[in-house]
Amino acid sequence: MAQRPTLRFLRRVALVVAVAGWPVAGATAWAAEMTLVATASMAPYGAVLAERLRQRMPDPPVIAATDNVAVAVERFCVRGAGVDGLLLHRALNRRERQHCTDVGVEPVALALGVEAAVVAVPQGSVLSRMTLDALFAVAIREVSVEGRNRINTVGKWREADATHPDEAMILMVPADGAARALFDDRAMQSACRKLPGMQAIYSAAERSRRCTALRQDGIVREYDGAAALDQALAEPSPGLVTIMSSAAFAARASRLTALPVEGVVPDDDSISDESYPLSRRVYLYLRKPDSRHQGAADRHRLAMVADAASHEEAVGPGGAFAAAGLVPLPLAARGEQRAAVLKRLTGDWP
Repeated sequence: MAQRPTLRFLRRVALVVAVAGWPVAGATAWAAEMTLVATASMAPYGAVLAERLRQRMPDPPVIAATDNVAVAVERFCVRGAGVDGLLLHRALNRRERQHCTDVGVEPVALALGVEAAVVAVPQGSVLSRMTLDALFAVAIREVSVEGRNRINTVGKWREADATHPDEAMILMVPADGAARALFDDRAMQSACRKLPGMQAIYSAAERSRRCTALRQDGIVREYDGAAALDQALAEPSPGLVTIMSSAAFAARASRLTALPVEGVVPDDDSISDESYPLSRRVYLYLRKPDSRHQGAADRHRLAMVADAASHEEAVGPGGAFAAAGLVPLPLAARGEQRAAVLKRLTGDWP
């Protein structure tokens, strides 16, 4: 099981405001100590890192949570803005990396592992495979019919995919967390982007809202936590499909089957190499030290964070991040990454 969040981690950023942005007061308050920011879906991994740093460092960094990813990235790329590192559910995109480079900040990426969302059905289910397009066709609230938006009325799996059985559908999705974030991004938004006219919506936030708006007619049902999940699985219907984390699936594997998605079965190999479509690496980003602005003590603290996060006790099989639900990278990749990150941060590691 994942470590419980520490009080330091749960000191949620009254400083971070999802709508208005990030107050200057918050940035000033953080500047006095090293601060790492975790996006909301990274909370379990942030708790693990917080505990490892607490055990290793006399004055460990604050790990604060935020829903405002864009502002967190923006602050990370401004020296003195109070954000020294980022825990992200994705890699920085090209525009974000370029922004950092333009202001003289060099991000150093450390992949903590790979998270996955499993499409699970009860053993003996009539369903044997799944596609991202079918998940989107089932879950989306509104569909375009002859250029006009209509409420989605698809009621059987065959209506979503002609190769599926003619069975009434129920789709269970987590209310929040990493598996929900993966489902929204890889199943909902990736399919939605292909729809005619969707790219014409200027606001990225509005596109995301429309693409992830789920049906409210009982076909799609949200569950909150393990108890609610187990209750839903207690008396499953033949057409039940449930989205869950790989860790949640592993705990229930004796009574569930993981469906191949786009022909790929979710296992340690396909998740680790990200060939499984509902998988992605999660990252800790640190700034490469600037000798003009940071002394030896600051550089050493950064190295201690990277060392704690990249050690085999953290990122290896059976390690702390694996216990929190991440699938480790291949052994060679872990070793190469650790050496490269420590060298970039310090030039060496004693």
